Amino acid sequence: MTVGERIRQTREEKRISQTELAEAIQTTKQNIYKYENNIISNIPSDKIEAIAKYLSVSPAYLMGWNDNEIASVDTSDENLIILNRNAKKLSPEKRKQLLDMARLMFKEEFDD
Repeated sequence: MTVGERIRQTREEKRISQTELAEAIQTTKQNIYKYENNIISNIPSDKIEAIAKYLSVSPAYLMGWNDNEIASVDTSDENLIILNRNAKKLSPEKRKQLLDMARLMFKEEFDD
């Protein structure tokens, strides 16, 4: 699977439009289209990082270097696995709400 195909697949799974993703990473919808269709295959690293962050996956996953979408999930804690699995199903707006609630609950301890 190409980088563009991974971007498209992940974006569609998370129900994010090309326009929304483009706005989030400060580029154009046309560039997202070109990335996803491998018209631009040498995507700048800052855009890969921004896309990965917005889609909640690792840059390594998008690049095809790692098949795990998120390499940093603690697999020894079943609650974290369940939380991560279900959070990925939320819309970006609901994910932001969940993150905002977590920040409120753990003001001193939250690190991002």
